[in-house]
Amino acid sequence: MKSAKEPLDRVLEDPNFACTACVTGPQVFAYVNHRAMADKLNGKVKTCLYHSLEKTLNDNIHDIRELDRFYKESVATCAK
Repeated sequence: MKSAKEPLDRVLEDPNFACTACVTGPQVFAYVNHRAMADKLNGKVKTCLYHSLEKTLNDNIHDIRELDRFYKESVATCAK
């Protein structure tokens, strides 16, 4: 099984992933930072996005493979 030190994208590749403690703040931050830079989002949206996505993932850990959808929903919320 993948460990908590794996990047978020690698954790998602594990078909048996169901570890609520394996997704950490630094992983979410790194994922958001990378995606937000690629999407050219400003710092305010990026900060909001990090907190929003981290909460969403903690609340929906068993649906972590929906990360892309969660990210897009968080962007829509934070960009308002």
